[in-house]
Amino acid sequence: MSDNSTGSRNVVFISKATPGDDEFVLWLAPRLEAAGYAVYADILRLDPGMRWRQELTTTLQSQAIKMLLCCQDSSLSRNGVQEEIGIAEDLVKELKDPQFIIPLRIQPYKKIFGIGELQVRRFFQELGRRPK
Repeated sequence: MSDNSTGSRNVVFISKATPGDDEFVLWLAPRLEAAGYAVYADILRLDPGMRWRQELTTTLQSQAIKMLLCCQDSSLSRNGVQEEIGIAEDLVKELKDPQFIIPLRIQPYKKIFGIGELQVRRFFQELGRRPK
């Protein structure tokens, strides 16, 4: 059973596709951590041999205060990302936080059910550059 107290939630969970979003996450995560956020992304936290599905699910359900969703067609079509969106949609209701899921537009993408109406953060238009 997940803990729905927002007081014990302190992790910004980054939902992404491997390997397509890895470069972006390796650029973004240190910037968030430098700003004082605790960040969870599989590329940063999973060690070989870990039960990754269990680890991701537990972290998202019990520790995440927000989910940053890497958005591009190739990422949003992945089963793992779809599963994380489903868990996050449940958390939107459980936590009564309609802004729990924050889409990050990496590239133009087709809207998908569940996140189509959410306001998007257009990363590279605002930054004017791509991560290196």
